[in-house]
Amino acid sequence: MKRNIILLELGLFLMSINLFSQVYLVNNCYSTVSNNAYLIVNGHVNNQSSGNLLLTGTNSNVRVQNDITNNGNINSSGIIELYGNWINNSTCTHNNTSNVYLKGANQTIGGSATTIFYNLYLEGTGVKTLGNNEFVNGTLYLQDRELATQNYTMTVNNPIVGAIQRITGFVSSTVGGGLARATNSASAYLFPVGVSGKYRPADVAPSSTTASIYKVRMADGDATSEGYNRNNKATDICEVNPSFFHIMQQTSGTNNNANINVYYDNTLDGNWDKVGYWTTLWNNYTGSNTNIGTPLYYGSVNNVSLSSPTPIALTKNAPVLSVSASPNPICSGQSTVLTASGANTYNWSGGLGTGGSKTVTPSATTTYTVTGTLANGCSSTVSITVTVNPLPTITATASPAAICNGESSVLTASGANTYSWSGGLGTGASKTVTPSATTTYTVTGTSTAGCTGTATVSVTVNPLPTVTAAASPTAICSGASSVLTASGASTYS
Repeated sequence: MKRNIILLELGLFLMSINLFSQVYLVNNCYSTVSNNAYLIVNGHVNNQSSGNLLLTGTNSNVRVQNDITNNGNINSSGIIELYGNWINNSTCTHNNTSNVYLKGANQTIGGSATTIFYNLYLEGTGVKTLGNNEFVNGTLYLQDRELATQNYTMTVNNPIVGAIQRITGFVSSTVGGGLARATNSASAYLFPVGVSGKYRPADVAPSSTTASIYKVRMADGDATSEGYNRNNKATDICEVNPSFFHIMQQTSGTNNNANINVYYDNTLDGNWDKVGYWTTLWNNYTGSNTNIGTPLYYGSVNNVSLSSPTPIALTKNAPVLSVSASPNPICSGQSTVLTASGANTYNWSGGLGTGGSKTVTPSATTTYTVTGTLANGCSSTVSITVTVNPLPTITATASPAAICNGESSVLTASGANTYSWSGGLGTGASKTVTPSATTTYTVTGTSTAGCTGTATVSVTVNPLPTVTAAASPTAICSGASSVLTASGASTYS
């Protein structure tokens, strides 16, 4: 038969005895459980608006098989074991010897008023779910349970590094919720966050001992779904982790940068290179890296400002390629060496194949594209244009082209910008020469692009004739004639 105990305007003082009931209603009275006493309720406890439930000793024990609903005042220095929901709508004081054990299946910690627990133990089975923002001033014992904060925050006010204890337990949260911790040292504070089947904690190590509070949430899934578009990323990022990310913030205290670690399972999550953050796009933290750990790998970055809620995710590097051609430009018929850097392997367009460098001899100006791939599988492309300048067409003339020995001829070159002549004639577009014999001259012309061409011109030197003259007879009388005869030439005058 169901038993109800209703306390109306009286005081019940339990001392070294056990009291069993199915419904325990405290109304306009004090119910005091002294040290070493037990109040065991096989149903609900309902502390009415004028009720007072007091646990005065460190071994004062209250065990409730169903819900505790507080609309009055609870003041505990002892032990509360609860198998139902914690519903606090009023004043609840947990002194520094107070321990609350949640031992049921799925349980809710809520009500219209927040509760400041001292030591809170999550035991039993099922998920423990917040229905309001809650606080722990001592130690939060997650044990092997999931604490689902939903969009609320569980804050551990104890700045001792070990103020959160766990076996395999973790804290899960939705948008707006999270796990907050007070800090007063530069040690690494563990935030054991994750979701069922995906434990992905984070460490926050403040840069100073300034009293601060940091809040962390692990968001399960693609950051794009919360407005942090993974495709909007800096050029040195190939990929942003699509599986999960963290939101971190310093919520209290003067600006206190921190060193952070975010953990991942390299078998399930894959390999990552750096730690990135969101502003208006994803950027890599300067100096961030990833490290091998057991059982989880982790991404690490130092001196991070968390003054505002900061989305943080693991990233893969994109190759930052560079390509050069030496020399460039070239003249027709010449070769140039293409060299790529910034990746592990390279694949060239135009049937050039693979490799970090290629020698090419293009007949016309040509654009070459190379794709570089890193060990993480990420790739990018870059192009370079090799300019091919034509060779100049050089012409050379001699005026006159045939001279007599001792005469001069003017050599003239055209078709280039500058000219250099053979035979020690030097430079210039025209040269005057006086060869003693037939001579061929070579001129090299250079265009404004630095390309060269050559031409030759010959100057023919004819020898002077050896002319002889004779008179027959050589002596004559006045009025007589003599015949003058010339030889050795073609014409005579």
